[in-house]
Amino acid sequence: MRIFGRKQNGAARVGLFSGRSAEGSAPARLLWEQDADLPSRRRLPAVLRRSPRLPAALLAAALAASLCLPGCASAPRSPNVPASVADLRDFPQSLEVLAELYGTAGQGAWAEGPLRGAETVLRGHAEAREDMAYFRQRFFQPWDGGGVDREVVQYLLDELERAPEERGFAENMHPWGARAWQNMVDNADLPRFERILHGGRPRAAITVRSTDLRSAPTMSPRFSQPHGPGAGWPFDLFQQSRLHAGTPLAVYHKTRDGAWLLVQSPASWGWMRAEDAAGAGEEFCRLWRRTPLAAFVREGVGLKFKALGAGGASAPAIRPGSYLATADIGAVLPSLREGEVLLPLRGLDGEAYAVTASFADYGAPSAASPDRFDPLSRPAVRMPLLLTPGNVARVGDRMMGQPYGWGGLYGRRDCSATMQDLFAPFGLWLPRNSKDQGEEGRPQSLEGLSAEAKERALLEKARPFRTLIAMPGHIGLYAGQWEGKAAMFHTMWGVRNSAGGEEGRLVIGRSVVTGLRPGKERGDVDEERLLIERVKAFTVLGLE
Repeated sequence: MRIFGRKQNGAARVGLFSGRSAEGSAPARLLWEQDADLPSRRRLPAVLRRSPRLPAALLAAALAASLCLPGCASAPRSPNVPASVADLRDFPQSLEVLAELYGTAGQGAWAEGPLRGAETVLRGHAEAREDMAYFRQRFFQPWDGGGVDREVVQYLLDELERAPEERGFAENMHPWGARAWQNMVDNADLPRFERILHGGRPRAAITVRSTDLRSAPTMSPRFSQPHGPGAGWPFDLFQQSRLHAGTPLAVYHKTRDGAWLLVQSPASWGWMRAEDAAGAGEEFCRLWRRTPLAAFVREGVGLKFKALGAGGASAPAIRPGSYLATADIGAVLPSLREGEVLLPLRGLDGEAYAVTASFADYGAPSAASPDRFDPLSRPAVRMPLLLTPGNVARVGDRMMGQPYGWGGLYGRRDCSATMQDLFAPFGLWLPRNSKDQGEEGRPQSLEGLSAEAKERALLEKARPFRTLIAMPGHIGLYAGQWEGKAAMFHTMWGVRNSAGGEEGRLVIGRSVVTGLRPGKERGDVDEERLLIERVKAFTVLGLE
């Protein structure tokens, strides 16, 4: 008998052949073969575990070969490990439970009127009107000629001009190929692109469906590393954001093939697919501006064609009841009556026209007032929705447990997208990234404080259900306290940990309620890696 080692499809294999007879008449026979990185005794072949005829020395040699095949290494251990932490059991995974505690001992008593638990009014009608006016100003800003954000445009230009060693890795986990990158750059038409920095003249447009906003005109990803904590999938560095259908745009540039547009959206700049946008003429823009706005408070609402609206001269024929688009929480569209919204579609000439779209109305009388309809039982509400702990909780609970989506990847949300969509129905405008969100409202710094002092400041000064807790690269909602600890609603990727000297992530990967020390009970999470150590500030939302 003889032991062999070989590579097959890049993987190390070890095995055992029977020997030939002395005369060489009997051919060698394969007795056993397995991957070289499976040394566990229970995974050894039966011929090695049970056969009394094989010498002990041969068994030892075979095992040694399976453990230490020269020139081959075991597959790298993934630093991203799906995991659970005690906070997910210790804190209620329901914002409504926490909202019911509003105004009780230690929960804060800030309100525009009497305390009524979950129904406490957090922003009075006058303040809500001011918030809504600011929301409309920011929402329609791309149509108002706000000018070029030179810093952002330069960033997008620099992204395409990266040196080969800075381009990272593509979807096959190999470095971006020189030809593929150059083809993308050539299509971006950089000479015309650079003119934007000297005062480009934009064209008003609007998204006709939910779409991705990218920092380069391609759907291929760019990863900083093939794998690793905070690198590799799902952290596609080209992914900027996800735009809802009906989002106003300013178009500054397009690729040579016309397939991609460089746009300014209300919250960010980037590239988007041209097929997902349509030009917005003056009549169309006037209609969108003068119609009251509604925000969706349910996920996955199918919008169906009901009637043709303004600017439909080039509209193709559409059968009544045909599916048009899907709206999720945070989507904002004009609405003339309950159960209907205006939706933009792309005409044959590339221009937007408006249609009336209907959706199932789940409206039902509220328990407190049987003669009145509960607005949150419907898929969409007229903005602004009254800001109360209960209303914030009910919208947030509809996002609870949803998968994490870096930059809106796969139509999911990251931490800042969750906060932006959560507060849109209340007419509270938030920027797109966590850093800018932490500077909205009335920020209060917590830098220089110990972990205990930070949490004490939150419990004493932060206002539940309208306060954001900010840290570098992350943000979430302060939802009051639970059993003496600050509760935070956030969409998180994972908890930083260290095992065997290698940094990693305990992947939570969804929207959850935790305290500020998730993972503290684990031996592989050091104190300095806890969320509370990264908290820098909190900010109370709402204009003064």
